[in-house]
Amino acid sequence: MESSKITFDQLPHVVGGLSEKLDRVLDLLEKAGIASHSKQSKPSRRLVYAKEACQIIGKSLSTLYRAVKAPNDPIPSYKRGKLLYFYEKELLCPHILLVYKDIAPRSVY
Repeated sequence: MESSKITFDQLPHVVGGLSEKLDRVLDLLEKAGIASHSKQSKPSRRLVYAKEACQIIGKSLSTLYRAVKAPNDPIPSYKRGKLLYFYEKELLCPHILLVYKDIAPRSVY
């Protein structure tokens, strides 16, 4: 590996070389089954509002708001203006479902 300094004039050539090397590495990873060039492999992240988040985790709106502000293990949320948003994928995380969703119905005595 060269340790000489790259001048501004050499920059496009060097970046082009790096791009070619990166493409070769990605091709090797794809052949090995480790990486994929397709954009479909990237999971989509769907935003949901608070009411839909309540349905996903099976809790009331007030419980959801308390869980967002919980000091030790809050539900991940995003706020823009007055509205609170959640990513559906984060709500379906096994940890969130285990902590906040009723697994079995409670019997009333």
